[in-house]
Amino acid sequence: MLELAAQAAGAGASICKLAATAHTPEDVATLIEFLASPLPAGLSLAVMGMGAQGKASRLQLGRHGSVLNYGYLDEPQVSGQWPAIELKQKLTAPRI
Repeated sequence: MLELAAQAAGAGASICKLAATAHTPEDVATLIEFLASPLPAGLSLAVMGMGAQGKASRLQLGRHGSVLNYGYLDEPQVSGQWPAIELKQKLTAPRI
């Protein structure tokens, strides 16, 4: 994943998007670790999970700094997406 980020930066990207199937909480932890990795200057990460842990991963990754997160308006495009309005509410709600 770090190599992909380096390639994106080398190609002039300002954001590197990574969407991966997250089957387990450990998969989500791996994505969070990637999100916290040192990056080339000027590069931000958009990291999201799909599948069984997709919904949980999108909230956690959004709270850990993923610069993009996708919700749906009418129907999900991939498994793990939240309705856009609910995603916004959950990401902006104070955490207890």
